[in-house]
Amino acid sequence: MNQPVLAMLNQPQVTVLSKAAAVETAFSEEIKPVEVSDVESGAFKAMLAFIYADDLSGLNGDNAISVLYAGEF
Repeated sequence: MNQPVLAMLNQPQVTVLSKAAAVETAFSEEIKPVEVSDVESGAFKAMLAFIYADDLSGLNGDNAISVLYAGEF
């Protein structure tokens, strides 16, 4: 499994995911970067933090509209 992905998961999630054949197959291929050019990087990071960690600390008045825009994709 890809190390950066494992770093974002806690131990029970890693154990379950490592046992799933479909996930094993999905991560056995090289993952290519995806360029998202029309969303600000800070807004994209704030959106990901909310999706994966339920963390709103990156959301503020300056980037709220950008995060909303990023979430429409």
